[in-house]
Amino acid sequence: MKDKSIFVKLAKMLADNGVGIEFESDFEYFKQHNEIKYTEVPYIGGGWYNGRDGFYFRKRDYESWSENEEIQINSLFQNLQIDGYQLELNGLDDVDYDDDRIWKASFGFFVDKI
Repeated sequence: MKDKSIFVKLAKMLADNGVGIEFESDFEYFKQHNEIKYTEVPYIGGGWYNGRDGFYFRKRDYESWSENEEIQINSLFQNLQIDGYQLELNGLDDVDYDDDRIWKASFGFFVDKI
């Protein structure tokens, strides 16, 4: 999807409910001020889930989702519609390790035009 406004709105809803997701940083600001500044645009990953194109958001740190975050994510995705799109949660994944690599916790979801 080229229009990120749906993702920005979803990210705001999540942040307002205490869910700590990862946001993109403003590299131009960093070049000028040597300081990290995050944007309102979440990190948006693409995935293939059970034969369907989908997206995922990552947690902002290397911790697993807290119980409260899991409750909030599941609750927010109940009949969630944003700007003419239906958003459906696919599932939550905790932090994963493999020898010398680590993957942040994430959750996958689908976005379908209504």
